[in-house]
Formats: sequence, structure tokens, C-alpha cells
Amino acid sequence: MAGTSRERLSPEQQAALDRAIEEYLAIQTFDADHPTTHVNAGLVEAARGRPEAAEAAYREAIDLDQEWLPAYVNLADLYRAQGRDGEAETVLHQALGEVVETAPVRHALGLLLVRTGRLDEAVEQLRLAAEAAPDQARFVYVYGVALSGADRSDEAISVFEEGLLTHPRDRELLFALAVLYRDLGDVNNGRRVALRLKTIEPMRERADVLLAELDAMERGGTR
Repeated sequence: MAGTSRERLSPEQQAALDRAIEEYLAIQTFDADHPTTHVNAGLVEAARGRPEAAEAAYREAIDLDQEWLPAYVNLADLYRAQGRDGEAETVLHQALGEVVETAPVRHALGLLLVRTGRLDEAVEQLRLAAEAAPDQARFVYVYGVALSGADRSDEAISVFEEGLLTHPRDRELLFALAVLYRDLGDVNNGRRVALRLKTIEPMRERADVLLAELDAMERGGTR
């Protein structure tokens, strides 16, 4: 509720929400020696539009435990939301030297690099993230999309197809792969993937659109 628009609340509701937030933050102080409590506080402060307080909370979490992944990721995301991409990148590079589980950090860094137009660097970080955590379908999907955006379609297809071996019903992977095959004019493979996508709700309608497009391409003489 911390991020609720105050204009939508009555004065009484605003006061009740403020009391609840302050009580929540007060409770966090009882376990102030653990980084989790400061990350929780940072999330609340960020949600209610107090970025300075959120930054201080995330920094406190890092000071308490330099291996605490959520503190780095949330601090970088806070900087991103403020347009402070350079500082976000610094935080993520710092995290790579400290945390054990680097895949989420590399994924976040890859997305940042995409936003700042450094696509080759981004693809490399997204590759490392996807390979380090193949169980995370989202990491695989984003890596494949980045490859496609870098005009490396064959590699993107390989990434999506391999990802579907582990995540056979992931709708993002299936949709991205079907669209890529369609864009490449590969009707047979596009139809094969779109038919798989059609079995997954709520993707049936989008799959039907893809299949209709592929049928039209076939009638037009595309392979």
C-alpha cells in the first residue's frame, strides 16, 4: 500500500496508511543488525516516493553484509528509476565482486547496458546470466531477445530452442521463438512452435493470429 496514490485516499485513509507505514518501519528496527530489515525499509521508502531514505536503507544493508544480493539489486533499480544509470552500473559491478549468486546481477547489468545502447556488452552479460541460471526462464528469454535485436537470429533460435527443453511450456519463450521464425519466413518451424503456444492459456488468441499470418505467408509462396 505504500505506493498508493494519496490523491485516491481520503484524509482519514491517508492518516491510517501513514500510521501503518511508520509502525512497519518501527518494527524493522527490532532486527536492525540484519540486512533484510533495511532492504524491507528501503522498498517501503522507495514506494512512497522517498528515494534518499531508500538509498540510505540499501546502503546500510550493504554495510551490514557485503554479500547481500537484494541490497545491490534494489539500490541499482532505485538509481535506474532516477535516471542515474552510471551509479547503477557502479553498484552492479561492485556486487559482482562481492555476492555469490551473480546471475541476477549480470541480468540487471545486461538490461542496463541495453538501455544505454551498449548492445554487445549487454549480450555478453545476459549470456553469462542465462548460462549461470538456466532454471530462470526469464533470463533465457531476455538473452534470446537481445541476440535477436543484435541481428544474431541463428543464435537466438538456438537459445530459445534449448531453453524450451528445460521450460517446455514457457509462453514467453514460445511466443518469441514463433515470432522469430515468422519474421525469418520459416513457416514450418513457426507453425510448429505456434501450435505448442496455442495449448497454453491465455496465449490461444495470439497463437491463432500467428498461425493465420503463417498460413498467409505459405499461400504467398514463402517457405
